[in-house]
Amino acid sequence: MMNRSFNSVRGYATQAKVSPPITLYSLPGKYATAAYTAALKESPKSLTQVATELSGLKASIPKNDKLLDLITNPTLSNDARVQGIEEALKFSGAKSEITKNLLSTLSENGRLASTSKVVEEFEKLISAHNGDVEVVVESAQELDSKLQSRLEATLKNSSIAAEGKKIKFVSKVNPALLGGLVVEFGEKTVDLSVASKVNKLNNLIKRDLKLIINTFVTQINLILHKYLALVSSSLMSTPAIPIQGRPRRNTVQRTPVDHDKSIEAIRTFLQSKDCLSILPVSSKMIVFDTRLQVIKALNALVQNGVVSAPLWSSVESKFAGMLTISDLVHLMQYYYATTSSYEGAADDVEQLTLGNLRGEFRLVALAWLTIQDIETAIEVLPPPLHSIHPMRPLLEACHILMTSHARRLPLIDHDDRTDVEVVLSVLTQYRVLKFIAMNCKETLGLQKTLLELNIGTYASNSDTSLEPLAVATMDTTVFDVVHQFSAKGISAVPIVDEEGAVINLYETVDVITLVRLGSYQSLDLTISSALAQRSAEFPGVITCSPKETLANVFSLIAKRRVHRLVMVEDEDKTLPNGQIRRKGALVGIVALSDILKHVIGFKDISIN
Repeated sequence: MMNRSFNSVRGYATQAKVSPPITLYSLPGKYATAAYTAALKESPKSLTQVATELSGLKASIPKNDKLLDLITNPTLSNDARVQGIEEALKFSGAKSEITKNLLSTLSENGRLASTSKVVEEFEKLISAHNGDVEVVVESAQELDSKLQSRLEATLKNSSIAAEGKKIKFVSKVNPALLGGLVVEFGEKTVDLSVASKVNKLNNLIKRDLKLIINTFVTQINLILHKYLALVSSSLMSTPAIPIQGRPRRNTVQRTPVDHDKSIEAIRTFLQSKDCLSILPVSSKMIVFDTRLQVIKALNALVQNGVVSAPLWSSVESKFAGMLTISDLVHLMQYYYATTSSYEGAADDVEQLTLGNLRGEFRLVALAWLTIQDIETAIEVLPPPLHSIHPMRPLLEACHILMTSHARRLPLIDHDDRTDVEVVLSVLTQYRVLKFIAMNCKETLGLQKTLLELNIGTYASNSDTSLEPLAVATMDTTVFDVVHQFSAKGISAVPIVDEEGAVINLYETVDVITLVRLGSYQSLDLTISSALAQRSAEFPGVITCSPKETLANVFSLIAKRRVHRLVMVEDEDKTLPNGQIRRKGALVGIVALSDILKHVIGFKDISIN
């Protein structure tokens, strides 16, 4: 029942080619378009009937308390909503199955509150179908009859009327305009309002004010520079005093907001948003055909600056999984452990296609090989094949995302015209957390520390050993680190010195260069030698204290791209056994999945 999505309404339109007269890009517009194509497919008479029923339903909403409660009360049970829809149809006199299916689909997708907007969009389609052109005139106050008559007369003598189109005049009142008019017709807007002129004036004032402030700040800086130079010259003989500790980044002022209430507010926010809400206005997505060679796909990842991509089976016309860095790490580890010839390994990989990595057999020098063989040999989990419809709630997507060790969730829709799946985008942990950080002011209330919340993985607190953390030194071989990637399902290993202080980080993305160049023997290199080949674009290691608040972490995520946080001691600490853990020593690792699990209240249980 819950899988109906748009298909309950869209299904009518797949049997015949029916195109809407105009394209509506809003979400209510998509529902309206689906209902329009379904009705027109049946017959023009059905379209007229559905239009009449929806207009009647819209008019009935303010007059019927039960109907109003059905639309506005999100706490109603499924049975109550079904009964309410039946009563609404009966009250408005609607008998069409298409009208019923539209309301049922809105109910199942939690969109009943948008019913009036859907009807308004449907009415736009009907107007376009009938050749009408809707002209909307907004004014600060209601137009008098003389002015309205003059406007209508002018429009009737316009080029729109000359084309034989019927003009539908709509008058709206918008006090925010202050005065004047805003006229909209088709895709054109003529803004003659006082508000637009005020906004232009404000922008000019702001620009000039900013220039004045910048000039003032520059003058102040020059004065301070001269003053500090004088002070410095007078204190040349005074020995420097080192500053203890370090400043805390992105410190957020503590407020008396309850942490748990803030978490609940964030979860409610995620439940209210669908997966489409998180997508940027403009973005690119790389999709690979399963017939593409692995080496070519890897080069494409590097050239486009991405670390994963959806796979598409052109043979079956469907989504075939995800290509991630983990696949390449497993590939390297398998060949390093099983082949006696690096040249033979390079030849094998040259023949491998992405289909081989997703179950399609191919004869290579070693054997009939698939990624399942590789995963069995190195004892790692198989790749997940999770996905979600873009209209589902974001909170639901987060829970599914946490069940996937790939930590990526494709958004897949269904194209009714071609009857195939469509990969719209890929949801990631970072994208979700960034969305929360940028849109939820409730993150300011997350004033508990990482240590208090037990977010992350921590080293032993009884001695200076770093168990259970995965770590390496500059003398560790790349293969040993790659093995930890696969064995522990992690994407980075801190590099520490003899006292446990963090000096660098080796990530799965660092392995890409080795695979791309076919340097399988490079797994014998030490981390020190491998880091010397690293790209200069490496952003560095982001560290924090275990005493950092979750609010500060979200503030950091809002400002820069964060993959993980390395927790270090912010001062020397005496442990229970008398040993001293030095300032800067590794304390723990906070992965993005650790943060997201806490925010959504995820428990490690299976989700159907």
